[in-house]
Amino acid sequence: MADHPSEEPERKILIIDDDPSINELVCMALTNEGYYTYDALSGIRGYRLAKKEQPDIIILDVMMPEMDGFEVFRKLRLDPETKRIPVLFLSALTTEDAIQKGLYMGASGYITKPFDLTALIEKVKGILGQ
Repeated sequence: MADHPSEEPERKILIIDDDPSINELVCMALTNEGYYTYDALSGIRGYRLAKKEQPDIIILDVMMPEMDGFEVFRKLRLDPETKRIPVLFLSALTTEDAIQKGLYMGASGYITKPFDLTALIEKVKGILGQ
């Protein structure tokens, strides 16, 4: 089967960020790597999509209106349907306190903006065990 990667199930990635240009950039890059991507422009919509779609990983912004990324993450972890989905924070909130908070909460990683797209892709692959 190693010679036929198309036989492997496609991995789903949800990007939750209130900046459409970030969503578009990350979705395009990950789609080019063979992942199925979808995105949400708010924490509330992202949480609902996570419950519905059960992605293999969520890339989550911290600073968003209505419901910030830490609150979305908390809701995901409290929900039996989503509590095991790995979450990678991708945020312009670059303080050591914010990074430590995200990791302490149980995130699989925390990447600060501006970010290196190649490093983001490698981190995603690492979290997914690829």
